[in-house]
Amino acid sequence: MDETRLITAARKGDQAALTELLLTHRDLVAGVVTRAVYDPDSRKDVIQSIFLKVVATIGSFRGTCKFSTWLYRLSINEAIEQNRCKLRWNRLQEALTNNRPLFPDPDSSDELEAFSRKEITHAVNDALNGVSLDKKTAFFLFYIAGYSGKEAAEQMKISPENFFMKLKAARDHVKKVLIDKGWNHG
Repeated sequence: MDETRLITAARKGDQAALTELLLTHRDLVAGVVTRAVYDPDSRKDVIQSIFLKVVATIGSFRGTCKFSTWLYRLSINEAIEQNRCKLRWNRLQEALTNNRPLFPDPDSSDELEAFSRKEITHAVNDALNGVSLDKKTAFFLFYIAGYSGKEAAEQMKISPENFFMKLKAARDHVKKVLIDKGWNHG
């Protein structure tokens, strides 16, 4: 079957056509990932993620460009996102290992607001110094980096249940320390 028919069939839900499309273009995806993903251990995961994204989004392929172009762009975007995640993760690990503040100092033109945010930032950072690295990591991924619980659990390579237990322990510790220091938790 030619590529246009494969794409049409795949967009209509034909699994065999989609599989054939992916097999036809696997070298393209592997080549992009090999050149673009810095961490060799992550490459298989990125390729799998790309193929899953194709399965989920094949219906959005409009045909205004060649399928290989669309797949190339999707592959590049996924590789870039993987590198960003890895970089954020490495920075987080470095900050936590070296006991650096997790929050950057706020930059605001309103001096009172900047002072308040800075004060809160320092108080939370101080409170987090009293928790273990894994709990601090859970807190950071969820509240600072904006990961969902599932995404953060995947990053930490633990179950979502375990992640939320660590997050709750870190949150409870921070809350207790802040209350003990006289912060109002209303």
